[in-house]
Amino acid sequence: GEVETLPARQLRREVGARELPAAPAAQTASGRSPSRARGGGLGEACPEEMRCPISRVMMLDPYIAADGFSYERDAIEAWLATHSTSPSTGLPMRDKSLLPNRSLQRLIQSYRQSGG
Repeated sequence: GEVETLPARQLRREVGARELPAAPAAQTASGRSPSRARGGGLGEACPEEMRCPISRVMMLDPYIAADGFSYERDAIEAWLATHSTSPSTGLPMRDKSLLPNRSLQRLIQSYRQSGG
């Protein structure tokens, strides 16, 4: 599909993603890590831009936080329940509202349907 042929730089520009350092793993409200909550193994070879900075697995339900980064919804909700800082920058995040990242979600769906 189209996602397979996009160079990483163009994909980052398309979804507004940046290279991110690894963040500590989060847990869902049930106490399971997001990767285990979703069955694990997602995104082992996926583009970095499709990985949640918190869980480090491919996002299925990406949401944009006030820091401008996209995260798996379960992971960022769990993080914000116990932190007042951005998991990506460490800076304070007073606004804890989240918006669905539909563009990134469509790219990920296309990538997965193409066998990625």
